[in-house]
Amino acid sequence: MQDKQRVEQLIGDLIGHVAKTHVQTKENEDELKHLRLKVAQLESYNKYLYEHNEKLDKRVTNLEQISERIKSGTLQKA
Repeated sequence: MQDKQRVEQLIGDLIGHVAKTHVQTKENEDELKHLRLKVAQLESYNKYLYEHNEKLDKRVTNLEQISERIKSGTLQKA
């Protein structure tokens, strides 16, 4: 009789452990999905910043060239 109660207790403990593990796994999966979404957002924003930075670099280069032309007298000031 005592062995049967012990087996029932162990089975109950095992079921509780499996349920707890399942909940933790679900929470980890949800967190992983959230982190993947954040990474995708950051990658998208990084792409935007990179493209914007390239445009700014081109504008700065053009302005530097115009400035050099003005200084050398090859371009008339407006």
